[in-house]
Amino acid sequence: MSTIDSANPPQEYPDIVGARPTNPLAANFKPFIPASAHLPELTWPHLITGTILGIIFGASSLYLVLKVGLTVSASIPVRTRGAVVSGSDSSD
Repeated sequence: MSTIDSANPPQEYPDIVGARPTNPLAANFKPFIPASAHLPELTWPHLITGTILGIIFGASSLYLVLKVGLTVSASIPVRTRGAVVSGSDSSD
């Protein structure tokens, strides 16, 4: 039978590398969304919202380039407004 060496105990979490947290709240951290949860990444409301916002900003960018001769990238405002509409606050 093997014995556990007290000088070199087995790691409880072998995938965590580095110093262990000294703060008890950080040491006992549990993610809000468990790893077993299946969250859909692509749904109909997101597709419809993205399509509508893409059409609106595409048309406004086209109007601006034809009327004034200048245009701006519409991808950043569309992403920001899409995140606001969907209620997402993560920036990936």
